[in-house]
Amino acid sequence: MKTFFGFAVLVPAPVGALIVIILTCLAGTMAGLVLCVFSLDVTRLSGIAHTGNSADAARARRLVAILGKPHWLLIALLTWNDIALEMLPLVLNTFLPPAAAIVTSVAITLVFCEILPQAFFIQHAFELSALLSPFIRGLMWITAPVAWPMSKLLDAVVGDKEAVFFQRRELREVIRIQDEMGERRRWKRAEVGEGGGESQGNGEEDLTKEEAKLMLNVLSLSESTAKDMVQLPSEIMYKWHIDTPLSPSLIAEVFAKGYNFIPVYEDADDPTNVSQILMTKMLLLLIYRSESDGVCVRDMQLVPLQRFNGSTMATEVFVHLQRISPSIAAITSEAGDKVVGLLTLRTISEQIHETTFQAEMDPLSPSPMQVMVRSWKAFRRVGEYTISVSSRPSSLNTSFALIPTIPAIERSMRRADSAARLSIVVNTGEASPP
Repeated sequence: MKTFFGFAVLVPAPVGALIVIILTCLAGTMAGLVLCVFSLDVTRLSGIAHTGNSADAARARRLVAILGKPHWLLIALLTWNDIALEMLPLVLNTFLPPAAAIVTSVAITLVFCEILPQAFFIQHAFELSALLSPFIRGLMWITAPVAWPMSKLLDAVVGDKEAVFFQRRELREVIRIQDEMGERRRWKRAEVGEGGGESQGNGEEDLTKEEAKLMLNVLSLSESTAKDMVQLPSEIMYKWHIDTPLSPSLIAEVFAKGYNFIPVYEDADDPTNVSQILMTKMLLLLIYRSESDGVCVRDMQLVPLQRFNGSTMATEVFVHLQRISPSIAAITSEAGDKVVGLLTLRTISEQIHETTFQAEMDPLSPSPMQVMVRSWKAFRRVGEYTISVSSRPSSLNTSFALIPTIPAIERSMRRADSAARLSIVVNTGEASPP
């Protein structure tokens, strides 16, 4: 007479089949959980717990609490998996011949307890693990008398699992792979005619091309030196000697080219050794100065340049440029005896964004400073006309040619105030002086 686990109890075939189904489900669930729970990264789960939507954040917090004791969790899952797998042939043996029970047990274990559960669970690791987290916690406490001491022993012998920490190059490759995967998804969505960004299933869109480009360039910045970031060598850089006279034609040339600053050198024998800069906007102070005053670069307010060795990491220079004004530094050779070029915060930002920013002094820029530059000619024209119609002494610059006028306008301007003069002169339609 067959017994059921040593008891002389006749188990009906339907009850035995139900027990087999329960054991199969338990073994398959444990096998799937062992695979999917330990495939989750605690670092990523912590990020979802803090930045994800409310549903995903709650799931991630439950999983982080369970994965905080990995050895206890592992022993509990393996214990229940082994219990189910060992009981399965014993139950089958109660209503099947021994040979048939072994063959049936192996087939059920292979198909329903290993292949199918693991293939299904790994596709939905996060959702299923979070859904079954209360059940997992219950299994851990049931096996605690055996599993907890063994987990402490494993903690002492094996140690805790270290969190995944990406090095800079590894992180860059992860971002690049993520960008390529997102690009493929966007192509697939375009083929089926779906618009919008591809969602990851948690309410957020995939990484865009611009985001990936910025992150890759920022990570690459730490592998570049200051010398690598210099785009314009000092040999071909537009610069002035400290004793260069500031003539109206020279100032007009600078404004026409849109320079934000002019490098200044003191040693006439070594023009590349720039030590100071002159901000172009300072030249607006010379609007009403006469050329006979003999103003030169030395008389202007010059800004000393801070120097960095060419071997300095670009990130260090980038951080320093954010703390100084103007954000310009001289980059020297590795020996420190020669200036190889200038590096600005704008230059680094352009290389990070892979674009070109419009400069403040760009002739096509709508910036307030460029509006003042365009108004410079009108100011000069008003001043010169005032000199031509007034006998009062004036210190206005007379180096530019006067604009011809008609007597009627002259008589009206003698009676008008300064505001009316400005309005009439500006609206005469004459070409502006260079």
